Amino acid sequence: MKHLAFFSLFLFVACTSTKPQTSWPEKMQELTKSMESSIPYFFNDKDFYNKNNREVIITKVKKLRAATHHIPEKEAEKILGEDPMVRQSLQRLQSSIDNALEAYVGGNLKYSQSLLQNAVSYCYNCHTSNNLGPKNRLEAPNLMSIKDPIHRAKALVATRQYDKAKETLQSYIFHKEDDNFKKEQAIKTYLAIAVKTDHDKKDALHLVEKYKRQKQVKAPLKESLQAWQKSLMQWTSKRYLSLSQAKEVVEKKQKQITDSSYVDYLLASKTLHAAAMGKDPARKADSYYHLGIIYDHYPDFSLWGLADNYYQTCIELQPKTSIARKCYKNLEESVFLGFSGSAGTFIPESERLRLKLLRAKAGVKED
Repeated sequence: MKHLAFFSLFLFVACTSTKPQTSWPEKMQELTKSMESSIPYFFNDKDFYNKNNREVIITKVKKLRAATHHIPEKEAEKILGEDPMVRQSLQRLQSSIDNALEAYVGGNLKYSQSLLQNAVSYCYNCHTSNNLGPKNRLEAPNLMSIKDPIHRAKALVATRQYDKAKETLQSYIFHKEDDNFKKEQAIKTYLAIAVKTDHDKKDALHLVEKYKRQKQVKAPLKESLQAWQKSLMQWTSKRYLSLSQAKEVVEKKQKQITDSSYVDYLLASKTLHAAAMGKDPARKADSYYHLGIIYDHYPDFSLWGLADNYYQTCIELQPKTSIARKCYKNLEESVFLGFSGSAGTFIPESERLRLKLLRAKAGVKED
């Protein structure tokens, strides 16, 4: 809880531009309006991928970038202590928005979108924290303009409206005819909320079992549902997988990623996040390495975190070790993939510098 309070306080300052002439209530209203107008574009695929919206989206990203800043490093140290995951994640907020703009302009819209959705989630995670008091809270936006129920549900998750997100998904899953692919997306999003946010595996199991009884369910979704049900039934009597079991899941599943792996990865991520909050640097680094693999394979998890941040923290915790070199290898691949778009691969100079510094810290020799 101590780290959560620090995390929220730092994000509160990092997500808000502090001009002396503007009161905090006024600033919260400005930020709320900015978020409310941007979220429909950032979370609605139809709008985000529409070429006609290019200038509008670029303008909104720039406005979001202008609304963020870093607090002084010394103040950050007073607040955050020595936990590198919290510190460097917050330091990366601004650069993530920069990278989102670079990726968008370069044609890699999917990567750009995941960065922007994560940034929105960060800000709402901060500004809805009870630790900061009511005058500093972001108001929950009205997201009914997002017509696609899956996209709206993800926006609701990012703005911490979890019950509404699940209601939206349930209504779609059980009361609207659609193809199996979209239904699978909706179910997976619901399962992620139930396991990662509500910590309620029984709720997840109930949804899977109820949908399995629907007549219109066909393969391969039916096969995935059976696998998810088996995983959830196996672990509903336990709080989490053990750490060794979680790592085994990641190492086994990454050799052949399938949709049936989804719930196993959800459950493993819960254990790994808990392990990463411990004090042993080697154990923390190893947990972040495995979390990076999970978040790499499932970009939709970007609402809860980014693989790049986990890999970087791994390197910071255990420099010049074998685990740091493994994390750097995955980080470099992730960055290059992220900035590879229809126009080619263009890595921003700031990212090249970051990779160079982390390569040295990890002890990876130049090619």
